[in-house]
Amino acid sequence: VCKSLEITSLRENKSDRLLTPATAMTATRPLLAIKAASMLIKRQHPITPTILAMAASDAEGSVARLIDRYFPESGLGVSKFGAEIDPIADSAALLAVSIPALFSPRLNLASKSAVLMILAQEGLKTVWASTKNKQYASISKHRLQISVTIEGKESMAEKFMAINAALMSSDLNEGPTKKVLGMVALGFAIAGTLRAESQRTVYGQQIDNLIDLAKESAAV
Repeated sequence: VCKSLEITSLRENKSDRLLTPATAMTATRPLLAIKAASMLIKRQHPITPTILAMAASDAEGSVARLIDRYFPESGLGVSKFGAEIDPIADSAALLAVSIPALFSPRLNLASKSAVLMILAQEGLKTVWASTKNKQYASISKHRLQISVTIEGKESMAEKFMAINAALMSSDLNEGPTKKVLGMVALGFAIAGTLRAESQRTVYGQQIDNLIDLAKESAAV
């Protein structure tokens, strides 16, 4: 999921509020990622508490659904704004920590390989999404709206797990635990990348259908 594709949640009833507990959590994710990136650059430790806080901020969807469940009339649960900024916050956080991680001497080869794999897939996805969005917009004069799938959400979660494990390994000196975290990061990166590419095919089919419909409407 990236900035050039406007992704909508599968949930229909969303609040119009901009500030909710969930959107506040979403907004902190890139900020925590920037702090983690700064720590990597300055070689400050420990970085793990910041990484864990960043990971916890990704639970905003669960928080929003709980609020809707117990306080359905509050308007503080699932929101349209939250659905729009969540994928942007995810991509921004991934990019913020990934680039410094590639050059950190504290990460081993497995961890850096995981980070590089995620960066490559995110870059490919961004270019692809931008191209598809421009293609659709040139015909329909509107931006794309594609429903995010559970698989798509899981792929992003796996990529975050990979990044988290890689960055947490920077707090450790060379040894078995550091090597294990590196392999865990690489495993999650492979799983998240494969799942993301699989979902890109699914999104591609949906987009091609929308483009065909736009062409038919334009021809009428």
